[in-house]
Amino acid sequence: VARLLLGVAARNAVTPRLGPVNGSDGLVFESGGTVVGVMGFAVAGDVITEIDFLVNPEKLRRVAWRG
Repeated sequence: VARLLLGVAARNAVTPRLGPVNGSDGLVFESGGTVVGVMGFAVAGDVITEIDFLVNPEKLRRVAWRG
């Protein structure tokens, strides 16, 4: 799933960066210096058990990216 989303990001001039999302590892997607999406992962052992992807502009206004 992550590879698919990274491929979509590459085709849409979006830059993914590793960073904390809700206190866990995740991806922050940027376009033109603006955060356009975040992806958080829930991990159990070595397995990703849940992926949360947020692209709602209203909620993203609260994301402070320090890349």
